[in-house]
Amino acid sequence: MAATSTTDEYKKLMTEVRGGTFRPVYILHGEESFFIDRVAEEVERLAVQEHERDFNQTILYARDTDPDQVKDACLRFPMMAERQLVVVRELQAWRIDQVEKLESYLARPTPTTVLVLCYKHKKIDGRKSILKTAQKGGAAVLTSDKVRDEKLPEVLMGFAKNHKRKLGAPEAQLLASHLGSDLGKAVKEVE
Repeated sequence: MAATSTTDEYKKLMTEVRGGTFRPVYILHGEESFFIDRVAEEVERLAVQEHERDFNQTILYARDTDPDQVKDACLRFPMMAERQLVVVRELQAWRIDQVEKLESYLARPTPTTVLVLCYKHKKIDGRKSILKTAQKGGAAVLTSDKVRDEKLPEVLMGFAKNHKRKLGAPEAQLLASHLGSDLGKAVKEVE
């Protein structure tokens, strides 16, 4: 059931982004990095036009930055563009108290900034208030659960359908058993 909700939320976010609607913050967290990578790539590709990226796109790695630098980047104004994009990769490198230092920004994000936080291989503790605060501030939160082995063929058939291809249950089962639980590799084979 969790894989279905993850794929449903993933599809909803992708439709939103491809339609040109961007949230002020995307918190992408969980054990399955495939969905996190795909949403982050799509936001990167579409939020800021290619000729605006030099001045309006900032890619930060958590191990090389701190919460104050992230907030400073988010509070800048875009240069000759509608919005700026700030992406923080590998946020799981921070301790949870460092992540919580972003909470004041997440409560009232800058409307001209799109902030993407990528927190892979584990979930942000749901007992902490940061996710609820972010959602109240307009953030999209994607919890990327690991796809269970028995659900993998179903997920692969869904991706095939989205690419306007047919993949039958026996073929999906064979593909899933041959490639194992690496969703990224399995979806690349379907594509």
